[in-house]
Amino acid sequence: MKKHYLMAVLLLMVAGMQTAWAQSMRVNLAEGKSLLFSLKDVESVTFSETDVAEGYEYVDLDLPSGTLWATCNVGADRPEAYGNYYAWAETETKDAFGWDSYKYGTSTSSIKKYTISGSYYSVPDYLIRLLPEDDAATANWGAGWQMPSQAQFEELLDENYTTSEWTTQNDVNGLLITSKQNNRSVFLPAAGYNSSNNVVADGSTGQYWTRLLHTTNTSLSGSAKSLRFSSSASRIGIVAARAMGLSIRPVRVKGKNDAPVCEYVDLGLPSGTLWATCNVGASSPDQRGDYFAWGETETKQATYSWDNYVFYNPSTDAMTKYNLQDDDNELNPEDDAATANWGEDWQMPSKVQMEELMNDSYTTKNWVQQGESYGVLLKSKVNGNSIFLPATDYNGADKNGSLPTYFYTRFGFYWSRDAEKLKTSNGMMFDSNMNFNIYEFDRYYGHCVRPVRTNPHAAVDLGLPSGTLWATCNIGAAGPEESGDYFAWGETETKKTYKWENYKFYGGFNDDALVNTVTKYNQYEGWGVVDGKTELDPEDDAATANWGERWQMPSMEQFEELINPSYTTSSWTTISDVRVRKITSKKNGNSIYLPAAGLKSTTLMNNGSQGLFWSRMLYTGNPTSARYLTFYTTSDIYDTG
Repeated sequence: MKKHYLMAVLLLMVAGMQTAWAQSMRVNLAEGKSLLFSLKDVESVTFSETDVAEGYEYVDLDLPSGTLWATCNVGADRPEAYGNYYAWAETETKDAFGWDSYKYGTSTSSIKKYTISGSYYSVPDYLIRLLPEDDAATANWGAGWQMPSQAQFEELLDENYTTSEWTTQNDVNGLLITSKQNNRSVFLPAAGYNSSNNVVADGSTGQYWTRLLHTTNTSLSGSAKSLRFSSSASRIGIVAARAMGLSIRPVRVKGKNDAPVCEYVDLGLPSGTLWATCNVGASSPDQRGDYFAWGETETKQATYSWDNYVFYNPSTDAMTKYNLQDDDNELNPEDDAATANWGEDWQMPSKVQMEELMNDSYTTKNWVQQGESYGVLLKSKVNGNSIFLPATDYNGADKNGSLPTYFYTRFGFYWSRDAEKLKTSNGMMFDSNMNFNIYEFDRYYGHCVRPVRTNPHAAVDLGLPSGTLWATCNIGAAGPEESGDYFAWGETETKKTYKWENYKFYGGFNDDALVNTVTKYNQYEGWGVVDGKTELDPEDDAATANWGERWQMPSMEQFEELINPSYTTSSWTTISDVRVRKITSKKNGNSIYLPAAGLKSTTLMNNGSQGLFWSRMLYTGNPTSARYLTFYTTSDIYDTG
């Protein structure tokens, strides 16, 4: 049975889980984290020799290059599944493959990209390896993955490192490749290839793209190299027309673009921010890691100064980016050292996130020694989890690249992603006396970076009788105090204005009955199409449509349970200068926060003074209305309309 998570739109989301069984299984992870499963939802527990990166499994065959091979093809959910077919340099699959539908040309003589001959092509670009934006593995699985090179295929099938066997796995023919070093293996299914609208030779042949263009014969330059195998032989470097649809088995290289060795910790902060357990460039919490100038993504061997700062113009003594002219007050992903080094799920913390981390209401702070480093241990007052920030000092021109041990044991400097005026940006500074402050620093200084990530789909267990789990924030919001997006009832996309004329289920005005009519969710004649539905279908539920099938907008019963004084207490509080309604469980002390986000029609109304949240229930007395929860900052009273 699937768990279904619910969600309040605009809004706040909820998760509903039945708690009929008392038995559960807890899996304890590193850094004090754990996962709890109800035994009724656990069918079996298996262990494998595979690892996971960016959500996809891989196998380390202990190859000399450090190449890690994915266990499945792109588009497949198990090793023996064929997955999708792709034309070379295309990142989306399709039904029919041929030159008439190829992205970069309609024939071998009209190629628009990855061209090497000026006589054969009008504009050669001399690109012979796929760029990330044209690599189906990178585009579909993330920056750490890519299509294999020819050399990686050659290494994979090298008899010095592996054995290869044509075999059957779960009734699927393919090639089983087993490491001679550690006996681990990968299975490549014989998926054939797709030409025109036909899958050819599946079950008898496997053909997989490399990321390398064919370059040795210009008459075949509309082709790229591949691996082809059958029950009798394997051949690497086989030329195939780019427009054909072949399989793709992604790879990644150990230590390069790999997932960070550090994990993250949930400190139970109101924003839902998850803090990394170590700095960028470090492999353990007590290591300082690398130093970065603000907006730069690579560390430097030289000193840090204006002379070598990437965004400084000495002739004008001004910034070339993140200045008063471009009005960017926060780092773009390409200039964020956390994002650039750890992937798109990570970023440098904002000033607000740093302030939240330092807030005495949420964490305690102690100066300790961990490993060989001194620093501050921040422990959550909510759940007891903790992170360690080592003392780092900074790296700058006045230090000449040499940092005294004294500073390493007394001070910590960490960048935020927020720009300040002129040539400074915000950072966090602390010392051994437990003084924490946000300061403005010249951007050229080398500071450490502690990444963060947010979990917008996090849920809070308030210990309610129904087992409902409520989301930590609204749809479209990054923190509990943010309004997020606004939705008309039954619509799953936000828009600029909200009125009957652009409502998805508006059926026009009934002149006889003098009422607006609807085309769905109606019980009464004269009000439009009668279907008898009083609760949103999943395809019309903004929570389900935006966050997945485990989430949905709350029912009125769930709203009423949430505000029932037998189960929760309610009070007004402030997060980042925003007034929010705090609802706290009487059973376990956990809380959620509902912002007074107001409502939208042609303009935004009552923002900051009223909270208004849709349920998934129709108002049965009038099919043009739906049920909701509302409250005002001037009162402690809730109203359910």
